[in-house]
Amino acid sequence: MAPMGGPGAMAPMGGAGPMAMGGGGPRPTIRNPVMTLLMLFIPIYGLIVFYTMLKELKAFTQDPDFFEWGWLIPCYGLYWYFVTLQEQIKKGKQMAGAPPPQSIILYWLLGGMAFAKDLNQMADPNWNG
Repeated sequence: MAPMGGPGAMAPMGGAGPMAMGGGGPRPTIRNPVMTLLMLFIPIYGLIVFYTMLKELKAFTQDPDFFEWGWLIPCYGLYWYFVTLQEQIKKGKQMAGAPPPQSIILYWLLGGMAFAKDLNQMADPNWNG
């Protein structure tokens, strides 16, 4: 057996790979999902918070191909929201070791709250509020 730290030394067990480390970017901010409900009632606040959450998701996953402005393009925005964004959230949650993303039905009914809960779980995988 090779000495510790030598060229033939084995890596410690326990999933020390890059995916287990939680991604390369900074973790998202933990938000109160009920406060994100205000996104429905105050549109300017909603746009700002939604874009901020998208930037945090992109920074966490460090995916240069993720187009965070896709929701502004008519017609394509629906595809982007229900397919592209969901794939990015799934990728981020896998990197963080968090449970699977919220149901697509929950995203359809209460999008901001579901998105905030998924980001909260990326920030702290043990969070389940």
